[in-house]
Amino acid sequence: MLSGAGCLWMMQGDEPRGTAFCEEALAIAHELGNVSPTDVPYIGLAIGANVRGDYDEGARWNEEALIAFRALGDTVPNALPLASVILSNMALLSFNLGDVDRATMLAEEALAMQRTLAFTWAACDSLFLLARIANGRGEANRATDLYRESLGLASEHRDLQQIVDHFDQLALVDREAGRFERAALLLGAGSRLHELLGGHLGVELQASLDGVARDARVALGEQGFNEAWQAGHGLSLDEAIAIALEVEVAPRPPSGPSPEARWGVTRRELEVLCLVADGQTDHEIAGTLFISRRTVNTHVSHLLAKLDVQTRRQAVALAQAKKILPGWDPIRNPNPS
Repeated sequence: MLSGAGCLWMMQGDEPRGTAFCEEALAIAHELGNVSPTDVPYIGLAIGANVRGDYDEGARWNEEALIAFRALGDTVPNALPLASVILSNMALLSFNLGDVDRATMLAEEALAMQRTLAFTWAACDSLFLLARIANGRGEANRATDLYRESLGLASEHRDLQQIVDHFDQLALVDREAGRFERAALLLGAGSRLHELLGGHLGVELQASLDGVARDARVALGEQGFNEAWQAGHGLSLDEAIAIALEVEVAPRPPSGPSPEARWGVTRRELEVLCLVADGQTDHEIAGTLFISRRTVNTHVSHLLAKLDVQTRRQAVALAQAKKILPGWDPIRNPNPS
């Protein structure tokens, strides 16, 4: 409880209070002689040290946490997966400190554990770091292969932040390999995802991506760059991933039984739902289908009742999940009206 509270305080930016909670939790655990509760305090203390910029202390706490988790082995659920995550964190810390050889060793050890455990979420991060290392060493082909494998895992989890991180880094690799049109496409696709996520790029990453854009403009010309960037910006999520992976987009499977048969949704109601998913307002839907706004509202009310949901966005998400709404994409249409 104390260690969890400590981590929460750190996430809220109060490192001193977070560290104090973790230190108290660690002291109690040692007093009780119970090894299990000591694991999370170690991790929390490592986070606090890294926030303060005391990377040596952070590394020490990570190493103690790793020892504790490894000692638990498979006697405690998730002990070994968490040990592999600590290895990944240690690898990233070493990379940030400039010790690339140690970062490589730790990331490869973490990845081996994660493959054995089928811990794909963490394996994605380890592969991503190894790809960054390879690109920094000028090994563009190896970096591309590692990024592709990592992106494949990220796309399975539909983790948008991981996916956009790959778009950014692959754009850097493509610049080094002279693939400027693909780099511009990925810059556009990445920009769309960054807009959707609402996050801010770090100064270093922004400068790197600006460098890619500058070099691509020189190689493609202003018009060629703008066309490629706009094309990337307009891609759906799966289309952008397919380009990043350099594979064909899989054809849509047969639709199976009609929506009417499965859900009691009429063809007109399905048309309205598709337009809602496209982000159209009631006024725009009425104009598209040549019906009144009152009729649009009636169709929407019937849809919500039949799908047993409260909002239009829930209706769109459920219909997409149940394969009765073709073509809706969260990047192109993040906010159904």
